[in-house]
Amino acid sequence: MMSQLKKSHAVILKTSSDWRKWIEVIKSSAIGQKIWDYIDPETSLEKLPKLEEPLFPEPHDVQDSAMRYSELTDDSKEQYRDLKRLYNRQISLYDQKVQSIGSIRTTIQESISEAILEYTFDCDTPYKML
Repeated sequence: MMSQLKKSHAVILKTSSDWRKWIEVIKSSAIGQKIWDYIDPETSLEKLPKLEEPLFPEPHDVQDSAMRYSELTDDSKEQYRDLKRLYNRQISLYDQKVQSIGSIRTTIQESISEAILEYTFDCDTPYKML
């Protein structure tokens, strides 16, 4: 029953008259996955945020003179552990966004008519597809 409901409300982009409804469905999905800012076709390419993998923290990030963990003071070790926990959260979010961007590409291609599908073939990002 749930899949029937989903299919009965699916919006397929066939012509320009379908655009408004279709892009709202894509936007809702992208907002839910926290990736709309990366694919919003209303944003110029120059202003589009870049999804960048977070850098793993280094001991010198909390104590300039330290090159290894063993060189950190006790307070700096605690700060470093905090940075690593933050990094783990950030890398998890980054990985989710990378996966979501790949998934939205599929969503876009599955929700457009076959007649216009070829326009997505040479697009390496969902932004270019849109």
